[in-house]
Amino acid sequence: MKRTLVAILIALLFVPILPMIAESSINDNLAEQEVPELSVEKSNSSFTPIPSPQNNSRLKQTYSLFSNSDSSQQENPDIYAYEYTDGKIVAMFKDGFQTNGGNIISKSIRTWSYPEQGTTGILDLDMMDQELQINLHNNFTHFKSCKPYIHNFEIFVFCEGYNSADAHLDLGNNITVSIKTDQDMLVQWNQTGHVLSHWIPQTNASNKVDASVDYIWNAQFLDDSIFMLMSTPSSESINFPNGSVDCASAFAYYCNILAKVNLNGTVENYLKIKFRMVSQVF
Repeated sequence: MKRTLVAILIALLFVPILPMIAESSINDNLAEQEVPELSVEKSNSSFTPIPSPQNNSRLKQTYSLFSNSDSSQQENPDIYAYEYTDGKIVAMFKDGFQTNGGNIISKSIRTWSYPEQGTTGILDLDMMDQELQINLHNNFTHFKSCKPYIHNFEIFVFCEGYNSADAHLDLGNNITVSIKTDQDMLVQWNQTGHVLSHWIPQTNASNKVDASVDYIWNAQFLDDSIFMLMSTPSSESINFPNGSVDCASAFAYYCNILAKVNLNGTVENYLKIKFRMVSQVF
């Protein structure tokens, strides 16, 4: 009996030693191998490709969406929407829209917020909480494209290329605007949907298209300004409510103008590029 007990005690003494021996053997083998060092490249950027489970912030804070019923005219979308702050969307429907649920959205500017309870499937407009609706005059459908923008709780819409005969637009609040063929226009509303102001780039050229950005992508909002890329004969100027831009030169030259214009219509700065049209004979 005593011999059996002694044997058990001896066995127990060696049990913790075996893993130590195995671990020591593994470490010895690893020490004999060359282990490549991990190189860490320092950067001023705070972006990491591996999100931390403890960080609930979004990798991208905003997004934009655009669409056109005519696949060949994507340069001038008839629907434009973007997330102007976390969880809130503004959208411009110049031609109206039918949602997946069959609801008809009239020509309007609308703002939505994400539902607090979220969803397990695809989130569409029928599931979102509408906060504001600004109905638009039927003639807005004649613009080639319009894009919305929100700054300091005020709503702006820039529309380009009025593609119809000269007409009038009812902006609400008993404000009617005269719009001419090919002209662009910027309109401002407050957060309750009351129109505050509007302006239209003007030129004395016979062809009004020269005062247009031509494509909606040639106009980009940034902070309290809008950047506009336009072309004009060098003998003409483009006039805004507060200031003008021009490329005074010989009439043989044409000019591209990149103008930074405050949302109130004040020209802040501009860059002009002159070029000559050369005829080619084949």
